[in-house]
Amino acid sequence: MPHKDTRTRQEKAKALRYKRPALDSMGAAFMESRLEEIQEACDDVQYFMDSDGKTLLDALDGDEDEAYEFQMMFANLSGDAYALLSVISEWGFDLQDYDDVTVAMLGERYKLVGYDSYETDYYQLCGPYDEEIAQEGAYKRLMAKSKKDLLNCVGKSWRLFVAFFDVDQRYRHLQATMDILRGDNTAMLAVIRDIESKYDTMFAKWDSVRRYIDRKAESEFDALLEHLPDRAWLE
Repeated sequence: MPHKDTRTRQEKAKALRYKRPALDSMGAAFMESRLEEIQEACDDVQYFMDSDGKTLLDALDGDEDEAYEFQMMFANLSGDAYALLSVISEWGFDLQDYDDVTVAMLGERYKLVGYDSYETDYYQLCGPYDEEIAQEGAYKRLMAKSKKDLLNCVGKSWRLFVAFFDVDQRYRHLQATMDILRGDNTAMLAVIRDIESKYDTMFAKWDSVRRYIDRKAESEFDALLEHLPDRAWLE
């Protein structure tokens, strides 16, 4: 009697994720999502600066030339992210080829994910064995191409990889400034000031024998601490 596979469709899809692998942080799906995120974030900052240019000028001591240059950095980054998304679309390039190239060449150094057809999304592969056969599969698919097609595929993939890496790094360098303009840091500083005030209140009352804590102020103090982002404890 032949063995009957009793696994559910969900379990089978999970077991086959290795057949469509990608780099965790540089895969095609991640790349497109990241470019859209970058474009949207830059456009949000651009809108803020257009609607409240005085805030930017005040931050730059009224230097209009520097403010204009600063504004153009965000506009150019947004434009480059949009252009790269357009190139991906216009190429008609099979992004599975891109994933195969990057997995085959970089899979040993970076975490891999695999596409789950049941969940219709990418998830981490189940251990080193799946990662190894995923990388081998990507390599075999590339080697099945003609030399001309292989060179064309690798060339397009690396141009895309380098262009995305450039846009992503520029975005990361501007991220702190974006946070400031969006008010994230200002909001955190306001919470810190409030924390300092509650801390003073907690230990402000004394009697002749000992210092005691205002329990209400203590509760408010603990609640404020929960609003701080994790990075506040490191900076």
